[in-house]
Amino acid sequence: LLIYQRLKTKESEIPHQTKLCKVILEKAQEVQSQIKELFKEVSGQISLTFDAWTLKAYDSYLAVMA
Repeated sequence: LLIYQRLKTKESEIPHQTKLCKVILEKAQEVQSQIKELFKEVSGQISLTFDAWTLKAYDSYLAVMA
């Protein structure tokens, strides 16, 4: 898909799926740490609600509201 969208992109320039997975997980941990610190600063001032559901087509969803 990346090659199709940018015809000048070489296959060797596209990161492997394991590299992408590693980068995404690292970024997620970084953001999670930032959110934890933010919540510490506003302790007692934010309420979280969660809602989860599945459609008839077995598509699952999770909503988080602050």
